[in-house]
Amino acid sequence: MIAIGNFLFRFRNQLFPAIIVVLFLLMPPPALVLDNPLLTLAKDAVAILVILAGLALRATVVGYKYIQRGGLKKKVYAKDLVTEGMFGVCRNPLYVGNMLLYSGVFLLHGNPLLIVIGIGLFAFMYQCIVYAEEAFLLRTFGDAYRDYCRDVPRWMLRLSNFSQSTEGMTFNIRRVVGKDYSTVSAAMIAALLALATLQAQPTPA
Repeated sequence: MIAIGNFLFRFRNQLFPAIIVVLFLLMPPPALVLDNPLLTLAKDAVAILVILAGLALRATVVGYKYIQRGGLKKKVYAKDLVTEGMFGVCRNPLYVGNMLLYSGVFLLHGNPLLIVIGIGLFAFMYQCIVYAEEAFLLRTFGDAYRDYCRDVPRWMLRLSNFSQSTEGMTFNIRRVVGKDYSTVSAAMIAALLALATLQAQPTPA
């Protein structure tokens, strides 16, 4: 899984969008959820809320503490062990935000099989990336990283740590706009693609 994670880390910017497009092409969305317009509207509303939650989480992470997310020469790399800001709440808060984004997009699409396969596949891919990053961080920072892992969950958000981990820090909205605009754009494109796929489906008589 570490080897898979290193590969995915290098090519994720190209591979992940391509996977979404392929899934959308292979599995058309239902016109309505159980032939019920109200259930379909509720599903879409929940999907949009999940997408917004992912964007909000990413904005919170970047606004308090920015890290070099692309590694070095597309390989896993970290100059310092970052434990401040949202990284004191969760070890992988950006990936949690990404999973919320992808989950919302798949839910907006609405095909039950696509939702299960899409979320499961992206969860597996991010777990592989995290294993690769953890192996690097353990080699690089040793006991300091072990202590950090004991105090901060890998995936869950330990919100009780938020006040302490952001103490003395200032939220930087300019950094959010300057550094995370590409993620917002990608999320909007994916959501629009899901909506366009829905619109292309024939309406049941």
